[in-house]
Amino acid sequence: MEEFYILTDHARERLALRSEIKEEWIEATVMNPDLISPHKNADYKQYVYKKIEEFDNRVLKVVASREGPPYIIYTLHFERSMKGKL
Repeated sequence: MEEFYILTDHARERLALRSEIKEEWIEATVMNPDLISPHKNADYKQYVYKKIEEFDNRVLKVVASREGPPYIIYTLHFERSMKGKL
């Protein structure tokens, strides 16, 4: 079975530091985002956002490749400035 996404080493480090982020949330964000916006500096990347209801409606931001699968996940974190906006 083909992988849906691949984490870069940086993304794996971020995930390890942010142990509250579940891998199924990453997949849900990439598969069914609430918002997509272009990356500021790289045409091959995009920002994808998803409100995670089971985590106090916080918004997960994933920087992912525009093309996939497999999508390349460059980094991820909860975006405080987006809480309540999705």
